[in-house]
Amino acid sequence: MMADDMKAELRTAQVGPWPMNSYALVCPNSRKSVLVDPGADPQALEQLLVDSSPIAILLTHSHPDHIGALDEMRRRLAVPVMAHAGPHYDDLPLPADQWLADGDVVPVGDLRLAVHYAPGHIGDQICFALEGDHR
Repeated sequence: MMADDMKAELRTAQVGPWPMNSYALVCPNSRKSVLVDPGADPQALEQLLVDSSPIAILLTHSHPDHIGALDEMRRRLAVPVMAHAGPHYDDLPLPADQWLADGDVVPVGDLRLAVHYAPGHIGDQICFALEGDHR
């Protein structure tokens, strides 16, 4: 199957006391996945990853409602955490394994996520865009 012919699988769960969305992006071919913004409720986050092989945790930014379950999910999944270098919320240290910058690409199996720096909401805000036609 050609990479451009694949349909990416995006799973969503609303988590936390101020419901926010956490996501899992799953490559339909390799079944590799990434968890995006582990805000809360590790059980629900694990359900997002069922039938996939997580390779990383991605953070769009460092607000507490987006990283509330980060330590627990990092422990459960034993995968690297990827985020922007900051500045982070309240200048708190963020335990990332890899810093992402505008123009970087994160491979997820046969899929590719382009990283776009988008400060405004917070100084470390990044967005991820799926490259190619995978919708």
